[in-house]
Amino acid sequence: GTDRLDEAQGHLLAAYARGGFFAARVTVQTSDDAATGARDVTFVIEAGPRARIGRVTLRGVSGAEAAALTERLGLEAGNDYGEAAVRRRAQALEEELRQEGFLEARVAVLHAIRDSDANRVNLEIGVEPGPGYVVQFSGVAELGESDLRARLTFQDAGAVDETEVATSAREVEAAYREAGFAFARVSGSLEAEGDPRPIR
Repeated sequence: GTDRLDEAQGHLLAAYARGGFFAARVTVQTSDDAATGARDVTFVIEAGPRARIGRVTLRGVSGAEAAALTERLGLEAGNDYGEAAVRRRAQALEEELRQEGFLEARVAVLHAIRDSDANRVNLEIGVEPGPGYVVQFSGVAELGESDLRARLTFQDAGAVDETEVATSAREVEAAYREAGFAFARVSGSLEAEGDPRPIR
């Protein structure tokens, strides 16, 4: 019915807007097939011009750090705007920071503000690098350090506390047991001080 066609038209317009096509137009054309009693429906889409990225502002960092992280974010003024692409770049920067030892880093799109006259979208990205950490291994070294680091849970969790240290220790212990070291025991501790702060 008409309500369902209107709903489908709304979904299409919303999808195009998320891709940066804010001026998209969707026209619904219908025709009845007298022989079958069916109705043919055609959606005619005019995408219009795609919006581009305007200003990119980082919140939570400043100065040289903000400039460096803005460059790494890879969202430059004049680039095509797309909601999903912006989110992917923010997530990628968050993952990079965590890989570099900022295990509690947070990067999120705070605001995407459209300037309809210029057909630009100004972005505000929140960045919280958090403290730096360094994970140190000691003891039996039959397994490669890269294999052990792959079992750590800090990056996925985005948190560092005694609970997460214990979880990572269990994962490392499981790696040893899977490799045939049935009696392996692994413990971990979070040091109170240090920059970066050691996890042993």
